[in-house]
Amino acid sequence: MNWTKLRQLVTALATVIIVVASLFGYVEAETPPAKYLIFHVDAISTDLFAEQREAGNIPNIDAFFSDGTTVLGGLSLWPGGTEMIYPRMKPGLSNADHPFLGWQFYDVEEDRWVSNWEMMLKMWFGFPRRSIMSALYAHPPFLDFLAGMSMQNIPALLQQYDVVELLWFSSDHAGHVSGLEAQLASLYRFDHYFGQLTENMDLSTINVILYSDHGMTFPHDGSKITDPRYLIPVIKVIPKILGEELRGVYYPNVYLHDPATAPQVAQKLIENVDLDWALYRLDEHTLLGLHPEGTALWHSQGDRVAYIVQEGPDPFGYDQLGYKGEHLTRDEWLALTVDSRYPGAVPNVWGLSRNVNSGDVLLVINPPNVVYTLFTNTQNHKGLARTDLLVPILFRGPDLGHMAEVETMWLHELYNRYVPDIPFDQVPKRDKNHLDLRIPFDGKSLLQDGFAELRLSPLYRVNFGSRWQSRQFDVFAQYDLFSSFLTRWWLGLSLRYSSNENTWNFSPHLEAQWQYGQWGADFRLDHFEGQWDFEPTLRYFTSDYAWSVELGAWRIGLRHYW
Repeated sequence: MNWTKLRQLVTALATVIIVVASLFGYVEAETPPAKYLIFHVDAISTDLFAEQREAGNIPNIDAFFSDGTTVLGGLSLWPGGTEMIYPRMKPGLSNADHPFLGWQFYDVEEDRWVSNWEMMLKMWFGFPRRSIMSALYAHPPFLDFLAGMSMQNIPALLQQYDVVELLWFSSDHAGHVSGLEAQLASLYRFDHYFGQLTENMDLSTINVILYSDHGMTFPHDGSKITDPRYLIPVIKVIPKILGEELRGVYYPNVYLHDPATAPQVAQKLIENVDLDWALYRLDEHTLLGLHPEGTALWHSQGDRVAYIVQEGPDPFGYDQLGYKGEHLTRDEWLALTVDSRYPGAVPNVWGLSRNVNSGDVLLVINPPNVVYTLFTNTQNHKGLARTDLLVPILFRGPDLGHMAEVETMWLHELYNRYVPDIPFDQVPKRDKNHLDLRIPFDGKSLLQDGFAELRLSPLYRVNFGSRWQSRQFDVFAQYDLFSSFLTRWWLGLSLRYSSNENTWNFSPHLEAQWQYGQWGADFRLDHFEGQWDFEPTLRYFTSDYAWSVELGAWRIGLRHYW
């Protein structure tokens, strides 16, 4: 081995590091922004969460947030569902304002029916880019170990991103398909992985928010399958009852060809379908609700709504709370009713009735009855009951101390009203640069069989660089096609010079990067001179992710990141 040449090479590489670091901002003078770590845990009601916390079944969540704030009076929007609440949270819109009304609805402005598949795609691409795969980890729910693995990459992701969102959907899927025990098992798995994260990373300087987006109602007897007597097949029954009067129906919205027939239709439905409410608009300020034993009015004055029982008992039981028909704000309604069976039901119903895409008649089906659907016909969360809509919201972090004064809140106002400064739209200015040096460990010549790579990122999701190995020299550029918490996929174009053949050749290449905590692997595939080249590399990162030890292609080396 020529040690003089080796020393010269190392000196040259060190010089390159210094120069490149100065050009690409190795030392950042600016104060880093506050970091936010957000956990979305699907379909866990306040009552279920409090019960499990009190029983000691989620010890890691309990321990971490013991120094923070737990709001048990969080209320989601009706009808409960991720498709309803999640798209509204970042813009801070109520069920009156955003056009999405469920997995299916009639778009009044475009005069067309929005299908399940269209909504699924809109939801899919509405998730944070690196969180999109989280939706797949819940189907089937035993794949949620991939979401748990994803959690172990949060320390590395927080170095690059100011906001990291992890979506845990399997608790919803498990509850729908297999019942309460399966849902609790998913919640316990989340707690386990969350505990691993808090053990391995100091989160004291990170703003951490954990919330559930809605609850879930289960059969009272604890069974996995709802008694068929409680399944209301809205989509099948209502077309038979209404016939040609019906334009379309998807709970809770009934669309009519002639909206003027809404009073007659509502009466017909309340008499022939096992409903809790059938409601329709009398005028701009008034909503009439029919229930099996009477009627009630919703009436607005500005941003205040009154609920007036006209005939029969009060199905909500608000009269027992001392309510006497006053016009109240949304917050006042929630504060008054948070401990009742139907928290915030009046403003929730009123808000949906104001939506431009809401049905001419609105239906309400409360537990123990549930809406029968093809996929979720056992457990459900479409009613106004607290088990469907009342959710926990937990806070801990240096910028979240003000939440200690909050006891009740509307979930859709979390980001625009209570924590308004989260930079969701901010992406890194660039990806990390790196410099590689690998030496052969089989006794071959360093200069002939060594490896070196310099990769620079001028923009986020873009990098270019050069590689030297085995009498070949490459220059390349590549673009990040897809990223999750666990993987990144890069598509690039390489130009290779071969000293043996004295030729230049172009080739596309694909590079897949995988990471789990401090372990990682790269897989690169390219094609030159009629041959496919597959190059795997295994690496182990230091705790600060500034260095990694690498093993690949009969070489061992070191990579530096900045």
